[in-house]
Amino acid sequence: MTRKLFLALLVVALAVSACAPAATPVPAPVNTEPPTKVEAPVEPTAAPAVVEAPTAAPVTCEKPLNLAIIGAMTGTSASLGEWMVRGVTLAVEEKNAAGGIKGCPINIKVFDDTGDPTTSVSVAQKVIAEEDVIAAWATTNSSCVLADLPLFQEAKIPQFTFGTNVAITAQGSPYIFRSCPAGPAFEKPIIEYLTGQGLTKFAIIGDNTAYGKGEA
Repeated sequence: MTRKLFLALLVVALAVSACAPAATPVPAPVNTEPPTKVEAPVEPTAAPAVVEAPTAAPVTCEKPLNLAIIGAMTGTSASLGEWMVRGVTLAVEEKNAAGGIKGCPINIKVFDDTGDPTTSVSVAQKVIAEEDVIAAWATTNSSCVLADLPLFQEAKIPQFTFGTNVAITAQGSPYIFRSCPAGPAFEKPIIEYLTGQGLTKFAIIGDNTAYGKGEA
């Protein structure tokens, strides 16, 4: 009896469950929040390239700069020529040691005019025509300086001298340069001193060159 009752109850339960309505699926909750924007990773910005200013090309010297020395290297005024060569050489060596002129070394060319104006003119003409000089120390003797002056002025080549005759720089040439004072700078103080001592008579011993006449 008990077993029959159990089976009957089981049949009824199965029948009831078969007739029950199907369960309605519950939809997933809708997310109403706006989507979060995902930023792309920011790459580091490269430092701006440094643009260097173009470096000026070094000055290239095509050839040395020639400087002529014309003067009495022999004869009675040879000591003046020796002093001139030594002084100019010293100055040129210092300049070359400092890099020359815009990178170009200075080359010295020495010429002997024996202190004679006629010879000096011939030497000056050769130097101007053949030696490609930028300037000339010319010369040791005032008479030679005056003889050469028109040649260097016409060629537009600077001419330097330690000649003391006042006529050298009184010619009006823009190409002549004196490296020492003219004669009166030496003579006037001596005469003023001697006359100041009460002296009134003087002997002058000189020569007929432009230098001798200038001093006299």
